[in-house]
Amino acid sequence: MTNRLRWSCLLLPLLAACQYRPPAIPYHEIPAAPLVQDLERQRQAYPGVKALARVETERKGRKRVYESVAVLQRGLEKFRVEGYGPLGEPLFALLWDGVSLAVRSPGQQGFTQVGAEALERMLGMALAPAELAAVLSGNAPAGGASAAGCSSDGRCAVDLPVDGGVWRVHLVRRSGSAGGPVQVDALERFQGSSLIFLVRYEAREDAGPVSFPKRVVVESPSRKVSLRVEYQDAELTAAVDHGAFTTTGEAAP
Repeated sequence: MTNRLRWSCLLLPLLAACQYRPPAIPYHEIPAAPLVQDLERQRQAYPGVKALARVETERKGRKRVYESVAVLQRGLEKFRVEGYGPLGEPLFALLWDGVSLAVRSPGQQGFTQVGAEALERMLGMALAPAELAAVLSGNAPAGGASAAGCSSDGRCAVDLPVDGGVWRVHLVRRSGSAGGPVQVDALERFQGSSLIFLVRYEAREDAGPVSFPKRVVVESPSRKVSLRVEYQDAELTAAVDHGAFTTTGEAAP
């Protein structure tokens, strides 16, 4: 083996590792474990929601608006999203029972089971169902952390590695004190050093131990894709029957 080839073999793993690193967190480095525990406590405290929403999607300049969308969540374990037309006619339905993902298209009577790639076709962004559940509720996806940092004004960020990339969670303390509950302000999804999409939470309202966003904005500028969810009538509640998350259950927000 020549010296050039030998050095290439040694450097390739290092180059590959560098290729898949997001930009450094722009804050003072701190241990990540406490922030991960805080985020998990917020995930566990979230009961679920019954809501009506206005949803707007845009892909490469083509915009679609759904004025009446029912959203049901049971914790972060299950969700059901159904869109209706101006006369109450069903337009689409998306259901995740915690294991399988199913969709119902316009004119279709029943649900069809699909893979997670169906979310990318619908939204233009690659999201696992559990990640979408977190995004819609103002929570961070579950996962262990690789790095964390905080600024002098109390803003923090923590990186959660996932297959093929990293979720960067931006958060603050709701009470302003070191031991107060955390609030996720934004999410960034990196693939290597490239920002794939970002999530902003706006018009948050405190509801006991959790803070719920009345507006969720997901954008992927490089792909010219966006999703905007505006909750118009939302009730945080754990009293959502399991039957609503079967392919025969009826949503009742």
